[in-house]
Amino acid sequence: MVRFDDAGATKYHAVGAADSSTETVFIQGYSTFLKHLEAAKVVRISTNVYQEGAPVFEFNTAGFDARKYIPSKHE
Repeated sequence: MVRFDDAGATKYHAVGAADSSTETVFIQGYSTFLKHLEAAKVVRISTNVYQEGAPVFEFNTAGFDARKYIPSKHE
């Protein structure tokens, strides 16, 4: 579940890493997620964590700019 600012929670699907790492998940529906992320100041994500329930992770996203995270052609 993902909540942008004070909007209602939205269910996003996610998949685990190809290497079976338990520390990373990839949110599906990236373009929709990104559109909401760039407009939000706070994002809260809740996911099931083995033997920990479903904690809520809160991120300050004010000023987030996806263009800063696009690898340059030189990398």
